[in-house]
Amino acid sequence: ITPHLTTKNRVITIDLLGHGKSDCLGYLHSMELFAESIDVILKHLRIRKCTLIGHSLGGYVALAFAEKHPQKVKGLCLLNST
Repeated sequence: ITPHLTTKNRVITIDLLGHGKSDCLGYLHSMELFAESIDVILKHLRIRKCTLIGHSLGGYVALAFAEKHPQKVKGLCLLNST
């Protein structure tokens, strides 16, 4: 869906630790650690508010971020995250 979203939005896709091409920091990565990783990225990019779209595990991460930083979330979309 990224090509459709980029026509009117800035889209940033994040490769979570231990997934894709990212290394692991340890045996387990918590949702809180993933959420803080998103916060670090947003701070680095100077983004104050965002809309998060999370698929599967990404939905849990987006929810953890929204719970910890509700003032930074404009919108939240969870796909296939039970």
